[in-house]
Amino acid sequence: MLYNDLIRKLSVHNGQCVSCNIIWIAATITLFFLCRGICAFSGPYGYEIITLKSIKPSESIPIIVKYLQPDKSVNRKIFNATRLSSTGGSLTKETINIKAGVGSVVSEVSANADFEIIINGEKTGKIVELISDVPKKYYEGQLGADEVWTSDFEYYITGDLYVKEGLALLIEKGTRIYIDSKINIFIDGGTNINGTKDEPVVFTSFFNDKPWGGIVFGPKSSISRFTNCIITNGGGNDEYIMGHSMSQAVVNMLAADVTFDECYFIDNTGKAFGATDSRVTISNSLISRCDTGGEFHTSLANITNTVVSEIPDNTDNFIDDDNDGFYFLNPHSSSDEPSIVDGCYFIKGKDDAIDHNGAKLIVKNTYIDGFTHEGIAASTDNFVKVFNSLITNCNQGIEAGYGEPEVMVDHCLIIRNDAGIRFGDSYDIACEGNMEIRNTIIIKNGININNFVNLLEGPFPGGINLGNTLLDNSDYKEECLNCVIGEALFNENYLLVEGSPGKAMASDGLDIGLVDTLLNGHLVYLPDDGTIPKTFHFKSFPNPFSIATNLCFELNEYSFTEIVIINSLGRQIEKIILGYVEQGRQCVRWQPVGLSKSIYRAILITNGQASGSINIVYQ
Repeated sequence: MLYNDLIRKLSVHNGQCVSCNIIWIAATITLFFLCRGICAFSGPYGYEIITLKSIKPSESIPIIVKYLQPDKSVNRKIFNATRLSSTGGSLTKETINIKAGVGSVVSEVSANADFEIIINGEKTGKIVELISDVPKKYYEGQLGADEVWTSDFEYYITGDLYVKEGLALLIEKGTRIYIDSKINIFIDGGTNINGTKDEPVVFTSFFNDKPWGGIVFGPKSSISRFTNCIITNGGGNDEYIMGHSMSQAVVNMLAADVTFDECYFIDNTGKAFGATDSRVTISNSLISRCDTGGEFHTSLANITNTVVSEIPDNTDNFIDDDNDGFYFLNPHSSSDEPSIVDGCYFIKGKDDAIDHNGAKLIVKNTYIDGFTHEGIAASTDNFVKVFNSLITNCNQGIEAGYGEPEVMVDHCLIIRNDAGIRFGDSYDIACEGNMEIRNTIIIKNGININNFVNLLEGPFPGGINLGNTLLDNSDYKEECLNCVIGEALFNENYLLVEGSPGKAMASDGLDIGLVDTLLNGHLVYLPDDGTIPKTFHFKSFPNPFSIATNLCFELNEYSFTEIVIINSLGRQIEKIILGYVEQGRQCVRWQPVGLSKSIYRAILITNGQASGSINIVYQ
């Protein structure tokens, strides 16, 4: 994906001297094989395979593959088709699409003995035991007491199961739960699911062609948690359709409080999550090939480091059923807090990546790529604030539609969409909201800025306000405060390089566009509320320097203060925590240790927000 940009750039050299073309071609081939090497690296931290520890003959097996960096975090730069194979058996599906470093597949297996799942022909993989029989327990109706389910048994749910108020269901690592067609689990008590990476808990159906129903948490349920859990082939009971799209939620929460960590919702007929008047926490998870990623109605959702891909499927067939990545309807009924999407990846979907309808929502450090309609669509009222996020290859990058939504965009990159920013929508309904776009790059879209309301047959006056924004044409220059017209120059992480238009030209002294790389996950700073930070006086002396420099700043108020030093790639290399600092002028001495002589950037952070930045030259 990122490499395609380089190929396009190389193509402009056609027609130059033969020797120049040979050099460019050689560089391209070298980069290609270097990238191949990175993508296929297995080493001690190359990838991890998450699947069942054991299966029965002819049983389908869910497989999740994560590519890792040396620190064992997911390598978000990996986008490829990875080849699966099996030593001692065969898989019906031998390709897994990796997006942002993670992918999944459910494959049938043919084996007569233990077998090993191999990635890209590597020598070692994941051994899966072939077992002939496991003792079974059958359930339906109400649980009569607290229960602990373990991997010593397989659990078959043959009729609707009820965990009544006051009871608890504990499910330990490696446990497999098989659920009959359209059957549900209703929880008014509590449940904790304690899977591990080596032995995840699995919920699946009796038969591949007959999806089970869902898990429903009622308003009397206690706080519950899912950890390292694979959930597949659920959401198949039409009697429990809820929400924006016409499907059942595989996990539906009604005035409940549930946390999900390292969970994998793959190949489900229904939407992964449904929530009403609930509190939902989702982290480090994957949602792929589900009807919708999730719907959060009058709920408070906190979603971090999660990939949502191929919604509702990986085919080219299109049926418009509001198959959004996430849909947020109105704020929580008893809380003024916003829902938060932070450090997430939305890749390929047939509606909107994020659909905001009257909610209070913050989206930050998020990557959105390849949605048929909007990257982010806002409507009705309340707000969505978008910070340090990239939106590409969508019909429209960010839209403020009907009603009066407030849309605030700060330090984003909106590139290669049919329309970058749009005020208005396809309905003949009044659009009277507001879009405040600051410190953002909007380039290479079919149309960068589109203000058109069907009801008015023209623009809504004042609907879009631009400031300190980099555009590649002058169509909106007269309406844009301190805007820059030019061609952005990026590094491999879509951060501006030295000499690019927009460098250090944002209203806060940072670069216009992204302030941190998204695909590596090295966060520089996270504003708590997404607002544009204040500008403070910040300088260094001597600058340039050879041994040490003094970083001096002026505070308007008593503030918790930090200084972050980042390198030319935008990666944090040091953090100086000063704690609470009095109002007025302050200085701190910085002496690089073990760093090469180069240009670095110091970012002043007060009370969690970037307050200014300076380039410092170590020579």
